[in-house]
Amino acid sequence: MPGMTPSTSRSHAPSNAEALSPPERLEADIIRDTLATHGGNVQQTIAAALGISPKTVYDKLQRHGIVRQDSEGG
Repeated sequence: MPGMTPSTSRSHAPSNAEALSPPERLEADIIRDTLATHGGNVQQTIAAALGISPKTVYDKLQRHGIVRQDSEGG
């Protein structure tokens, strides 16, 4: 029906990114930049820069709608 959104989806990430508060946007930007710096490697990102647990990083990726750009075959 027009004006209705699907009740289920694989990810609600795109709408999450738009609904972030300014501090959340800043956090998301920092996570994106750090992931890009480390080639999308979450473990390397955690160890080298953010100092938070892997679970926390994955939770924040999902919360902020961040999609990792993994290199295939790497």
